[in-house]
Amino acid sequence: STLFPYTTLFRSRNSLIAISNLGIAPNQKEAVAYLVQQFRDNLDPDNQRLFDLQVDVLNKKDAKLHEK
Repeated sequence: STLFPYTTLFRSRNSLIAISNLGIAPNQKEAVAYLVQQFRDNLDPDNQRLFDLQVDVLNKKDAKLHEK
């Protein structure tokens, strides 16, 4: 169904709002950061290093794009 991506998006958005409303994070952006950190923390050490490496590479790529 073409509605599937939208219903998933709204459920996710509602979950982020709930996290904010519970005081776990002050806003949706911080709720995403919190959830990503929780995900990272649950990885084994090797995957944590791979995750951190990927994030570092992507951050450098973004920085180069914003320089132009």
